[in-house]
Amino acid sequence: MTSPLVLFALGLFGSYFGCVLLEKHSQKLGLMDGPGERKFQVSPIPRSGGMMIFACFLLGAFYTKTVLPLFSLAGALVIYLGGLYDDYITINSVPVKVAFQLVAVGF
Repeated sequence: MTSPLVLFALGLFGSYFGCVLLEKHSQKLGLMDGPGERKFQVSPIPRSGGMMIFACFLLGAFYTKTVLPLFSLAGALVIYLGGLYDDYITINSVPVKVAFQLVAVGF
């Protein structure tokens, strides 16, 4: 059985370096998010950093060969998809964002 500390380190460094790689290539892939009226950034930043974090979460789950309950994976997937949806089709409504979270908790 793999130590939880090792899993944490793998997830942390995998997410970090994956996000660094994504940042380097995001302009070519069209994953940039520009400044806007409802945004805090003043220059374009990469979108979908959560994509790499979620991928590392799944890889860690499969690496340890632990059987995560299906509902845990389903809840994490709902949160991920809600964030991805918000990245590409901006959700301006707080109740819609909260609804994604409540659906995830329901799993």
